Amino acid sequence: IGVLVCVALINILRVKMQWHKEAIHTYIAAGMACIVPIVIHWMLNDPVAWWLEQLGNIFQQTLKESTLSTDSDDIEQMLNILASSMTGMVAAAVFVSLICSLFLGRWWQATLYNPGGFREEFVSLKMDRRVAIVALIIIVLAMMFSHQGELFSDLTFVVITGCGLFGLAMIHDWMAKTQVNTAWLVAIYIMLFIVAKPVMVLLALIAISDAWMDYRRYFVKPDNKDS
Repeated sequence: IGVLVCVALINILRVKMQWHKEAIHTYIAAGMACIVPIVIHWMLNDPVAWWLEQLGNIFQQTLKESTLSTDSDDIEQMLNILASSMTGMVAAAVFVSLICSLFLGRWWQATLYNPGGFREEFVSLKMDRRVAIVALIIIVLAMMFSHQGELFSDLTFVVITGCGLFGLAMIHDWMAKTQVNTAWLVAIYIMLFIVAKPVMVLLALIAISDAWMDYRRYFVKPDNKDS
């Protein structure tokens, strides 16, 4: 299924030459990823309970083979936190895998036939206002129905990850046009691995607000400041 989706996205890119401006590939990948939590909630009456059972079996088997002594209360608390987030994390992982596969192919193509083209296309990614409104609606609904394991909470994982991609593209564009030290970009990527959730939320907020604020108009190269 993942291969078929990637093939479909590639064909869309072939037809839509200005993919980086319309970002239709990102929207479709996010839509496909959102199907995951919808299907899981439709198939399972209580996804959190199902994940809790699966994770519990895995941890029990691991503890049997391990000599480490652990507090059962701590394990139960950790499993509850993981179980409540697993559906959303799986959906976000589907989105990331689709986008990474697509970007890898696009980068390879640009390397062979249009060197530097992928970078220009990536930094030009900008979220459409209509998509930003949909993202805000999902986030608000997730806050209203904030019970762990609710469908809108799981969809928020995909929304935040997708919006974070647009935010990351804008950060790349900002650094390229203002010639800021690349150490800041390295620091952002390191933080994405260490504290992924708050960084992705911040990037998502930047991307959503950019749909109205258009921060890129303030990005001026140092040489052009006096002109």
